Amino acid sequence: MRKKSGIQNLSIARIVSGLIACLSSTILFLTASCSDESSLVSPYGGDSLYIAGSCDTPDRAYGVVVSGDYAYIADRGSGLQVIYVRSPWRPAIIGSIELPNMARNVAVSGDYAYIADGVSGLQVVDISSPQSPTIIGSVNTWSAAVDVVVSGDYAYITDSELGLQVADISIPSSPDIIGSVNKWATSLSVAVSGDYAYVAIRDPHTKTGMSVLGSISGLRVIDISTPTSPTIIGFVITPGDALGVAVSGNHVLVANAFLGLQVIDVSTPSSPAIVGSVDTPGYALDVTIDGEYAYLADGGGLLVIDISVPTAPRIIGSIDTPDIAWDVVVSGAYAYIADGHSGLQIVRHQF
Repeated sequence: MRKKSGIQNLSIARIVSGLIACLSSTILFLTASCSDESSLVSPYGGDSLYIAGSCDTPDRAYGVVVSGDYAYIADRGSGLQVIYVRSPWRPAIIGSIELPNMARNVAVSGDYAYIADGVSGLQVVDISSPQSPTIIGSVNTWSAAVDVVVSGDYAYITDSELGLQVADISIPSSPDIIGSVNKWATSLSVAVSGDYAYVAIRDPHTKTGMSVLGSISGLRVIDISTPTSPTIIGFVITPGDALGVAVSGNHVLVANAFLGLQVIDVSTPSSPAIVGSVDTPGYALDVTIDGEYAYLADGGGLLVIDISVPTAPRIIGSIDTPDIAWDVVVSGAYAYIADGHSGLQIVRHQF
């Protein structure tokens, strides 16, 4: 098992600087930069996880989403990278487009990718031809767009110091900010389910990843039933910086920096409460949910956590990645990891 002290080998300075940085038509298969691997690491037992393939990207992979046969990478200064992943053991970059600022995260809906692009706000890219992605629209979010999710005709954007922004994207070429909610803190990640948005916030005064007395790091619950007037209705403080968030049913999971994973009961949205947690070896940056399992980007790699009993989550598998695991999504039998300077890492899981 990776030891907590081992996080120093990841250089926390690099993680923190990365967080600060993110705030402030021919098909060309680039097989020279993409490779297949068979690196088996599972200190929790068995051979349930291994790296099936990887693909380097020009800059630093911060965000990832998978739709169909393609992975879309928010690649910091190199904009959006489109990677063909139908054969996960041999992924290949087939398209890309530079963006005005620093691509931090990406969501896909239909023929469009929506990118949180730092101080350039929300960028809308037509991906109907994955080999030739094209910017067709954008909207300024005033601070620094960090994360984005799409639900129906709306994009929900965490805008760093200016909280949650709601954009009408019913006309993708003309996105329009129609609502916002802000209360002092740094908004980093958002998940949406039904009439609620769940926003992970970080107290800008914390320096260590651990909350202190008076800290406002934690989870905000926002009523978005009226998109033009989102309203904060609930809040819970987490013991560490809330950096990533995912929701499933009545539970929200928070990637909690040095304090691992927090499980929050939101069955009463106005009174969210922490009901379970598990410490992790690294620095929890992001989380996604697939059935009864949480997949946690834990700084130096991927952890798989059994959340079938929300009050007693337990780590059941792990694998190291070459650089810093910033983001993770799961599609079918594979987890796709945005791994900083090591681009896209594709992990086969057998849970």
